[in-house]
Amino acid sequence: MKNFDEIRKVVQKNNNFLITSHINLDGDGIGSELAFYFILKKLNKKAAILNQDRLPKIYDFLPGSDKVHYLNNNRINPKSIDVVIVLDCSNIKR
Repeated sequence: MKNFDEIRKVVQKNNNFLITSHINLDGDGIGSELAFYFILKKLNKKAAILNQDRLPKIYDFLPGSDKVHYLNNNRINPKSIDVVIVLDCSNIKR
């Protein structure tokens, strides 16, 4: 559980998080992003989700899907981010 403890410490010590996932976003990626987003919000942290591409319409029904930004529509100030979290990336090329 060493990795979990390290993640917990990073979350506790910081307040502003950017969450992202791989290109060609799928259900696993968006589900992971939204779950982590809601965990951070529950902990009173600021969080934003930013992806390279627009969220596929098939996932519009998911709670929080309206919180997902993509590169062409983002209003996120990079200077406000303390930690970037990359989820569901088993391959560096993704």
